[in-house]
Amino acid sequence: MGELYKIVSNKDGKGKKDSIVTIIPRNKSEIISNFSQKIDMVKRSQVIEIALNMTNSMKLIAKKSLPKVK
Repeated sequence: MGELYKIVSNKDGKGKKDSIVTIIPRNKSEIISNFSQKIDMVKRSQVIEIALNMTNSMKLIAKKSLPKVK
Protein backbone atom coordinates (compact mmCIF):
# COMPACT_ATOMS: atom_id res chain seq x y z
CA MET A 1 0.00 0.00 0.00
CA GLY A 2 1.28 3.49 -0.81
CA GLU A 3 1.91 6.47 1.43
CA LEU A 4 -0.83 8.97 2.26
CA TYR A 5 -0.31 12.73 2.06
CA LYS A 6 -2.34 15.86 2.72
CA ILE A 7 -1.76 18.54 0.12
CA VAL A 8 -2.36 22.17 1.09
CA SER A 9 -2.79 24.36 -1.98
CA ASN A 10 -4.03 27.75 -3.07
CA LYS A 11 -7.18 27.23 -5.14
CA ASP A 12 -6.68 30.56 -6.91
CA GLY A 13 -3.42 29.17 -8.32
CA LYS A 14 -5.50 26.74 -10.44
CA GLY A 15 -2.79 24.08 -10.12
CA LYS A 16 -0.13 26.21 -11.74
CA LYS A 17 3.36 27.00 -10.43
CA ASP A 18 3.53 27.93 -6.73
CA SER A 19 -0.06 26.88 -5.99
CA ILE A 20 1.01 24.09 -3.59
CA VAL A 21 1.64 25.47 -0.09
CA THR A 22 2.87 22.23 1.48
CA ILE A 23 2.60 18.45 1.36
CA ILE A 24 2.19 16.79 4.76
CA PRO A 25 3.21 13.14 5.02
CA ARG A 26 0.75 10.64 6.46
CA ASN A 27 -2.85 11.17 7.30
CA LYS A 28 -2.51 11.86 11.02
CA SER A 29 -4.65 14.62 12.42
CA GLU A 30 -2.08 15.75 15.02
CA ILE A 31 0.55 16.38 12.32
CA ILE A 32 -1.91 18.43 10.31
CA SER A 33 -3.15 20.30 13.38
CA ASN A 34 0.40 21.18 14.46
CA PHE A 35 1.25 22.40 10.97
CA SER A 36 -1.86 24.57 10.71
CA GLN A 37 -1.10 26.26 14.03
CA LYS A 38 2.26 27.42 12.65
CA ILE A 39 0.50 29.55 10.03
CA ASP A 40 -0.20 33.12 11.14
CA MET A 41 -3.80 33.64 12.31
CA VAL A 42 -4.22 36.56 9.88
CA LYS A 43 -3.46 34.20 6.98
CA ARG A 44 -5.67 31.44 8.41
CA SER A 45 -8.52 33.94 8.77
CA GLN A 46 -8.38 34.57 5.02
CA VAL A 47 -9.31 30.95 4.25
CA ILE A 48 -13.01 30.69 3.49
CA GLU A 49 -13.27 27.37 1.64
CA ILE A 50 -11.62 23.98 2.01
CA ALA A 51 -11.99 20.49 0.57
CA LEU A 52 -11.41 17.65 3.01
CA ASN A 53 -12.36 14.09 3.72
CA MET A 54 -15.31 13.67 6.00
CA THR A 55 -13.52 12.27 9.05
CA ASN A 56 -14.41 13.92 12.33
CA SER A 57 -10.76 14.66 13.08
CA MET A 58 -10.38 16.71 9.88
CA LYS A 59 -13.59 18.63 10.63
CA LEU A 60 -12.31 19.41 14.14
CA ILE A 61 -8.94 20.64 12.82
CA ALA A 62 -10.70 22.89 10.30
CA LYS A 63 -13.02 24.29 12.96
CA LYS A 64 -10.14 25.08 15.35
CA SER A 65 -7.61 26.31 12.80
CA LEU A 66 -9.66 28.11 10.17
CA PRO A 67 -12.23 30.35 11.87
CA LYS A 68 -13.98 31.62 8.72
CA VAL A 69 -14.44 28.25 7.00
CA LYS A 70 -18.01 27.07 6.93
